[in-house]
Amino acid sequence: MAFTASEKARLLFYLGFSGFEDDGPAVRAINGLDAKEAFMGPIVREHLDLLTMVDREIKESLPLAAAIEDGSVKVRAHYTLAHLRAVGRQYVKRLSTWTKIKRGEDVFSSGGNRDDFYSGDPSEHRVDNQLGVPTYET
Repeated sequence: MAFTASEKARLLFYLGFSGFEDDGPAVRAINGLDAKEAFMGPIVREHLDLLTMVDREIKESLPLAAAIEDGSVKVRAHYTLAHLRAVGRQYVKRLSTWTKIKRGEDVFSSGGNRDDFYSGDPSEHRVDNQLGVPTYET
């Protein structure tokens, strides 16, 4: 059974790519997984489930992050969040290694700057399409 559109979208998301990717290297690699689904599918699906679980646990722990203490118990939700983000990154790395799909942005980061929105599509006219530097002005 081939990977569903939903599974492919989750792969794109957790590997750090935009839903607007249409025919870049990541999408081509994800579509190529269908040919190896019987072999790779169980591990890919397991990791998608694990990533979904970590993502859910992060969202469920956010109310704790607002608390400083609960009675005499000091709450240290930032440790929990940091740990869950590290686990999420670990699962993304394992998924990337297994599928040989290069990771994009870090979906488990606490935030930060994104300097570009280059998709990695080699058909885009770039100064250096490996680095994603701006399009030539012509």
